[in-house]
Amino acid sequence: MKFNFKENSLFAILLRSPWWYSFAIAMVLSLIASAMLPSNLKIAGAFGSFPFVIIGVMAFRRQARLPKAATVQLTLEHLQRVDWARLAPQLQHTLTQHGYRVEPSPHPGADFMLHKDGQSTLLLARRFKSAQTGVEPLQALQDAAQQAGISKTAVLTVGGLSQKAAQFATRQGTQIWQAKDVAAMGLRPL
Repeated sequence: MKFNFKENSLFAILLRSPWWYSFAIAMVLSLIASAMLPSNLKIAGAFGSFPFVIIGVMAFRRQARLPKAATVQLTLEHLQRVDWARLAPQLQHTLTQHGYRVEPSPHPGADFMLHKDGQSTLLLARRFKSAQTGVEPLQALQDAAQQAGISKTAVLTVGGLSQKAAQFATRQGTQIWQAKDVAAMGLRPL
């Protein structure tokens, strides 16, 4: 079951926070309920903290799947050392392991076409080592997506995006893959 919370709602903030925050809130609410409510309502009052327990479990599950800081650092170092000719097959293999069908993109401005669950994504990855990716490559990626009739786009970057490029990516819904995302996928040198 997938829950969609508003970005700045309490539960959405707790999902992005360390998992134990939710459990701490649940414990405090239970203690307050047991201290303040009459004895016949204490159990019912304690159950008022149950949504925080659920959010804590959800946050724990999400955070348990995230790569450790050392893994992200190793992935970042690998991405900084490797060239495109060596990274392309590694990336293709990793994406295939995650259930994507990966094809070279016939459209300039994108490197791969990814297909999974009936959805297609154009991926720009060749410029991954740029100190800071600007708007022009993202515009070319968006043009390629329009030519291909694909609405989803992604860009792999080690150096991040310029401010204008980040704003453009947000407007276009382009996913930004950084070292932590590639580490979460399990990218390993072949």
